[in-house]
Amino acid sequence: MDRDMVGKIFTFGFVVLTLVSMLGAATTDCTDGTKYYACSSKQPGYACLPESTLRNTIQKVIGPDAPAALRTKCACSNFPGYVELNGECVKTTCTSGGQTYNNFACVQGSPPNQCLWGQILANSSVCGCPTGQKASLNNKDCENRIGCRWGTLPTPSGKDCKFNSNNAEDDGTLVSKQGCAWGTVTCQWNEDCDTSKNVNGSCKLKTGCQYNNPMCTSGFTCNQVSGVCEKSADTSVPVVSTLPSSNTTGQASGGNSNPLCCCPLPAAGAAAAVSLVSYQKLRRKEEE
Repeated sequence: MDRDMVGKIFTFGFVVLTLVSMLGAATTDCTDGTKYYACSSKQPGYACLPESTLRNTIQKVIGPDAPAALRTKCACSNFPGYVELNGECVKTTCTSGGQTYNNFACVQGSPPNQCLWGQILANSSVCGCPTGQKASLNNKDCENRIGCRWGTLPTPSGKDCKFNSNNAEDDGTLVSKQGCAWGTVTCQWNEDCDTSKNVNGSCKLKTGCQYNNPMCTSGFTCNQVSGVCEKSADTSVPVVSTLPSSNTTGQASGGNSNPLCCCPLPAAGAAAAVSLVSYQKLRRKEEE
C-alpha cells in the first residue's frame, strides 16, 4: 500500500471521528441539566451550547455575538423578576429573613442593608445605620459613634452622661453629678450627707438636741454630749413664811417677837444723838 492510500485512509478516519464527536456533543445535556441549544432555567440569559467537539457548556447568549434566535429566546425579559443590566440578567427582588423585597427597598430591621439587583448589600446613605452607629466615609457601611451615650467614651466617677434620647445624633455630654456625696452640694453644720436612698447623697438633719432635733421643751436641758433632753435641776431658794419663835428670857409680854429688834427704837435714837453732840464738842476743842 503506497503512502497516498495511507494518507487518505487516515484523513477519512479523522473526519469520521470528528463527525461522531460532534453528533455525540449535540445530543449531550449540559452539566446543570439544560438541554442542548436550550435556555438555562437557572441562569437567565444563558443557553447550553457546544464549547468544543467533545462537550457542551452553559454560555451567555444575550450578547451581540450570540445566535440571534437564542438572543430572543433567552432574553432576560422572558424570565419573571429579571431585567438586563450591563449585559447580565439581574433579579428585581431579594429574599431576606423569609421576606421578599423589591429592588432598592431597605431590609426591615436590618440597616444599612438594601435590596439591589437581587443581592442584599450595605447602603447606609439610603437605609441608615443602627442606633449608636453612623455612616462610614464610603456611605455604604456603618461605624460606631463616639460618645459616653454609646459607651465608646468612659464615664468617670462623679460624672453623669446627659443626652436627648429622642435625638440619635446626640452622643452625650459629661456633667458633674449633683449631690453632697460628690461635693457639689454642701450640708449645714447640723446635717449629715445621707446616701442610703440616693447614691448622690442628700443632706439630712443630724439627730440630737444639740442640733435642735428634737428641741428640748420647758423644764428640760440638752445634754450636749449625749444629745438627750434631761430634766432641769431645781435651784430656787425656798421661801419661809414664818420665822421661828424666840426663847429669849426677860422679853416683855406683847413686845416685838423679831429677835433682830432687841431694843426699842426711841431709846436707840436718843443714844445716837448724845454721841453726835459729844463728837462735835471734841472737834471744836481740838481746833482751838
